[in-house]
Amino acid sequence: MSTHEHIIIIVLKEKIQFYELNGGRPEILKDDKEDYLQAPSLPEAIAKIKDFLDSHYKKDGWHCFKFTVIYEKYNIETVRLFATEFNGCARLDFISAETLIMMNSGKIKPSETGVVKFGESLFRLEEAGGDNNGEGGRQLVPISACEGECGEITSNDIVLYAVSGGMGVVDTKKVKELENKNKELEKQLKDNESENSKLKAELAALKKESGSSPKKLLGI
Repeated sequence: MSTHEHIIIIVLKEKIQFYELNGGRPEILKDDKEDYLQAPSLPEAIAKIKDFLDSHYKKDGWHCFKFTVIYEKYNIETVRLFATEFNGCARLDFISAETLIMMNSGKIKPSETGVVKFGESLFRLEEAGGDNNGEGGRQLVPISACEGECGEITSNDIVLYAVSGGMGVVDTKKVKELENKNKELEKQLKDNESENSKLKAELAALKKESGSSPKKLLGI
């Protein structure tokens, strides 16, 4: 029976962290005693991730790995690049830290201002609507800025939320929404390209016509 290495990759701005899932518990993987890799762009980050995994594990191909990729906020280009570069792996899950934080609002303790921070993202604690028993809940919602102190959510917290129950999670609803939006934008782009081609043809015809003799233009 084959076994798979389950690697959790956290992609933040210019920083990548790795966790290895052992017995349902994530353990951070260090690169040359550092807790993270640095890369100025996503393609360079992917290259460094591949080099790191290749040097850390002696595996014959990506089919020996399961990956859970966590990014600060959903980004379709991140999903596409990972899906292409790690094609053939045993499993590839995606979820945003933003979604994990909102899903685990009840477990997160904010600062006195009711605000928590992860990476460059901020969230404010708000009261949620009451349930069937008339009891209210709590939820963390994204905000753009805040004044005062912020509670901190660590990468360790994010990883634990992602593997709660020993399973990876996939933000399938968000993925579907953005895929549909992407299709709409691609259709709009094609429509625009078609309209541009039509306008170019009309412009070429007008230029050709304007080069004709005055009598021809007047229909004489």
